[in-house]
Amino acid sequence: MRRLGLTRADLIGLLIEKYADTVTTHTDAHKRLKDAVEALGGTLTFEAWNGPLGGRWVLTLGGKSKSFQMESKKCQALDACYVGVTRPRDGHVAEIDPAGLAELLRLLATSCDRETE
Repeated sequence: MRRLGLTRADLIGLLIEKYADTVTTHTDAHKRLKDAVEALGGTLTFEAWNGPLGGRWVLTLGGKSKSFQMESKKCQALDACYVGVTRPRDGHVAEIDPAGLAELLRLLATSCDRETE
């Protein structure tokens, strides 16, 4: 800031302008899975802050809700819903694995209403 003679706000504005097109969010990570859950009448949303535990994904369907904590920026339960790709958020196009989706729905079905994990 000092070297360029800019205020903090000016520097932040320039950084936003330069890098805004390359920023992605976790909510884009599981778009196909979100679409599949929405087709079933439910939602899959990402909550970026869950206290000191960090982010979590929340699956809601048929009056039940289940949370999945992020583990080192991964969520194994959601990543298991894809065929051949262990990290769909890396920009790879992944296909939904019906067995993985069935397991995710089984976890939801066996959870208590509005459960948080």
